Parts: sequence; C-alpha cells; structure tokens
Amino acid sequence: MDRTKIDNAAHGRRPSDVDKRLKRRIIVYLFAIVVLYGIWHESSPPSSPPPTSATQSIDDIDRVDTPVEPLPPNAHIDPALLAGVRDESPAERAFIERDAQAHLLQESAKLAYGDLVQLGIEEGDWERLSQDPGSARGKPFWVLGELKQLNSEVVDRLVYSRGIVEDQDGRPWAFMVITEPWKIELGDIVKVSGFFLKIYDMAQPDGQFVRMPLLIGDELLASAYRISPVTQLREDLFDTVRDRDLAQASRPLESTAFYELLSYVKNANPDELFPPDDPTLETMPHHLLQNPEAWRGRPVELTGVLMYMKEAPLGPRGENPLDDPFVWQLWVADTRSGDTGTMLVMCLDKPEGIAEGDIVDVQGVFFRRYSFENKANSPRMAAVVPAHSVTKFTPGEDTLNPILMKVIISIVSAIVVLVAFGQWRERRGAKLVRSDRMARKRRMVETVSEPRAPPVVTEITRKRRKAAPAAGKTPPQDEEPRDSEGPPSPDTRE
Repeated sequence: MDRTKIDNAAHGRRPSDVDKRLKRRIIVYLFAIVVLYGIWHESSPPSSPPPTSATQSIDDIDRVDTPVEPLPPNAHIDPALLAGVRDESPAERAFIERDAQAHLLQESAKLAYGDLVQLGIEEGDWERLSQDPGSARGKPFWVLGELKQLNSEVVDRLVYSRGIVEDQDGRPWAFMVITEPWKIELGDIVKVSGFFLKIYDMAQPDGQFVRMPLLIGDELLASAYRISPVTQLREDLFDTVRDRDLAQASRPLESTAFYELLSYVKNANPDELFPPDDPTLETMPHHLLQNPEAWRGRPVELTGVLMYMKEAPLGPRGENPLDDPFVWQLWVADTRSGDTGTMLVMCLDKPEGIAEGDIVDVQGVFFRRYSFENKANSPRMAAVVPAHSVTKFTPGEDTLNPILMKVIISIVSAIVVLVAFGQWRERRGAKLVRSDRMARKRRMVETVSEPRAPPVVTEITRKRRKAAPAAGKTPPQDEEPRDSEGPPSPDTRE
C-alpha cells in the first residue's frame, strides 16, 4: 500500500494532482480573459493607425526621385543672334532672318515640360507685340485659338511645322514648331507656346499679306477654350458618353462631359449636391458597373481603402478647358465588391488628411466605366467618380461590443473568484479537520503511553503456576489476574 496516501488520509491531505488541476483551471480562466480582451482590442478600430511600411517606402522613393528644386532649363536665348532682326518696314516684316529662326528652333528643341514657366511665359498680347516688338523679342508667350493653316518646311536641315492660329478675338498668330503635331486637324482648338521672333507679314493664297506676331516653340498642343465654373449640369451632357463594352470603356476619359463634371463637383453648392435632409445612401462599386446608365450623373457615396494616390496631368500636357493643369487620381478599393470593387476617384484639389492605406469616404458623381490592364495583364473595370470630397473614414462609437465584453469579463471573473473562494474554503475545512484529527490522535497516544498498576497475585494464581509444571504446560502469560478486591472464588471459600 502507498504510504503517502495513508499519511495523507491520516492528516486530511488531498492528493497533489487535485491542487494541480485547480491551479490549471484558474490559469485557463485567466488566459481566457486575456484572449477575450485581445480580441476586443483588435476588433476595435484604432484612432490613428500608424503608416504602413509600404506607405513609408513610397514616401522615401518620392523623396529620392523628386528633386527639391526643378532643374534649370537647357534652352538659352542668345540676344546677339536676335539683334539683326528687323520688323519696322513692310519689306522687313515679309522677310525672316534665317540665323535667328534656326537659333530659336534649336533652343525650342531643348525645352522640357515646365521650362517655359521658369523662363517667365506670359499670355500673348497682340496689340503690345505689334506696337513694341523689340522689347519682347526672344521672350516666351502663349496663345490659344483655332488652327487655320498647317504645313511643313525645312530650314538648315531642320524639319518644322508652320501655320496660323486665330485667337478668340479673331486675330491671327503665326507659329513654327519643331515637333510634328499629332492628331491635330484644321479647326481644332490648339495652344501655341514659344519664343517671340518678330511681327511677320505672311503671304496668303490670294496674294494678300496678313500681319501677325510670330512665335517659335517646341510643339502644338490640342487644347480648348476656358469655360466658366459649372454649377448646373446640362441635360444632354452625357449623351455622347459610351462605356458599354471593353473597347468603349478603354477610351480616354478627357472629354467635354468629363471636364464639366469635374468643374461641377468642385463649384456646385454642397447642400444642393448632397442635401442634408435627404442623405445619399451608401452604394458599392459593383452597383455602378452593373448599371452605369442608371447611375450616370447621380451623386453617390462610397467607402474603400486608398491604395494609391498620385498627381497626373489633366489633358495633353495639362491642356484643358478648366485651366487646371493637374488632377489627383485616387485608386480606391472596396473589398466588399470583390474584383469589381476598384474605383478611380478624381479630384482637382489634393485631399487633405488622408494617406495611402487609410479607409476613406468618397462623395462625388458617377461618370462612366473605365477599363484598364492590371499587373497580371488581365482587363479590369473601374468606376470613375469625380469627387466633391474625400475624407478619412471615422467609425461610429461602438456601444454593443464594450457591453458584451464587460458582461463576458464579469462572468469569467466571477467564475474565477468563486473557484478561488471555494478552494479557500475547502482548504480551510480540510485544515480544521486535520487539526481535530491530530488532536484526537494525540490524546489516544497519551492514553496508551500511561503506566499500568502491577498485577495482584492471588492464591489461585499461585496454585495454577505450581500445577502447570507438573502437567507439562506453560501458564499463559497474558492472562489478566483477577482483582484482589473482587468477590472470592469458591476455592478460596473452601
């Protein structure tokens, strides 16, 4: 038999595995509380999530790739080569100095986007240049108008295009550009930017000479006349918008409807666009893609994760009727719509207070579907939404989860307290029982250890002891002698 169990039973002790099980149970309950708190803490959205590593890496790349200051222009106009240009008399205005012309064409070929802005480009003033051409010679100007003539010529083995542009006031401007115009036809609205050479009298097919300023630049850009801020959409604005199939949806976004819609979401009254008493219900991108005709031109509210944000030219080299050269493109993904949850949000002004990786709320107007090719070379469709506002998503106060977590933690805590209290009471009772048992055992030991009175030898005892050797028997040693004070035996009486 196991002596440990006997000793435990004698002292009122429990086996050690019982204590171990109770301790393990308490540890499990405490661990459950920690796990529940961790789940609740993770499920609660953080107030200000830290930037992701991807966002930080993109910021680092932008700081490395983007120079702090723009590079200086490579084009340098030599005033000495323009000193011989004359345009006072009709004969001088009908003649173009080839050295000055070739110099301006060569320097125009060195221009990059934004260089003329650094050189101080101004809008061309026909009257000012006609009255004082000498003070403006070699300076950069721009003019916007309708293309009337266009042909190609060669000077000093330089192939260039020349023609006439008529501005909004009906005044002609002569131009020469070193880059061949692309997808530009007579009658298109174009923008000419270049260096002023002289007042030039150009011969027309009918033999007449037309006086006009001559600009020599890099390229001829397709453009449009500037429009006033749009506060109301025309009823027929979207009649020419087509996005039914992949071919139609892959066409460029730039169009009259697109520009007017961008101006509308920027300049319209917010209370009319999104009435406070009639809140717009939140929708998802796949609803817009499934039925674009029903949603086109309607205010929408969407929510998603901002995946990528960049500033891009609006129109060819920033030429558009809004006179705003750049637009912000925000690629937002709503995972609830799966593969069709991509949105292309367009903003004329940079949204403040948001960063890549944030959940954003978008208020805007749906324009059309736009197809693109993803990194896996698969076609994807996105909903294009010119945005009135893009703000960081702020979740509402969660009242249910905290209450549930408090109830769960309270129940588990109560169970732990009850188990601990029960264990304390059981240990306390066992201790009392053990103390009582030890006291009884102590009393019993003290009673057994007390010395006994010596036995009284009587006559009968002596006779039995004498008779025992004669009979060959040994008298029993453990037989208790009778008390001498007891009643006398019959033998004694005799």
